[in-house]
Amino acid sequence: MNINFTKVIICSIAALLLFGCQPLETPPASATPLVEVQVLEPMTETPVPACVLLPDVELSVDLISEDSVHIRITGLLPNETVHAIFGSKTKDRAVETVVSGSADEKGVFEYSENLRGHETLSAFKDWQIRVVHSRGSTCTEISLPEK
Repeated sequence: MNINFTKVIICSIAALLLFGCQPLETPPASATPLVEVQVLEPMTETPVPACVLLPDVELSVDLISEDSVHIRITGLLPNETVHAIFGSKTKDRAVETVVSGSADEKGVFEYSENLRGHETLSAFKDWQIRVVHSRGSTCTEISLPEK
């Protein structure tokens, strides 16, 4: 006997045992379609605070290679949460990288970032760096050398 034919017979017997010989009931067709509506609360993005120069908070950026920078921000609160945003634009593209961390016990946060680590990022030369902390944000810009 053919293996496929045997499978069909076994499946048919299994269906009879599971469902019996009664025809399957189909629900009556509704004249008006059922539409389920879900109401969601509006979501708004948390705005990034404008750059505020605080006299006791200082951001420095050093070029450590043709593609990488090192940022250091002092004057933060001990163990304060910090978000560093690195952004750049060309005429037809934009890129943004966000990293988060904490200041040390002296209120210092340091981080190194390879801004053009991938070859698709080689066109990005001018970068804006924004460090957001509990009292606002501090900003600066840096231009990387041409590639």
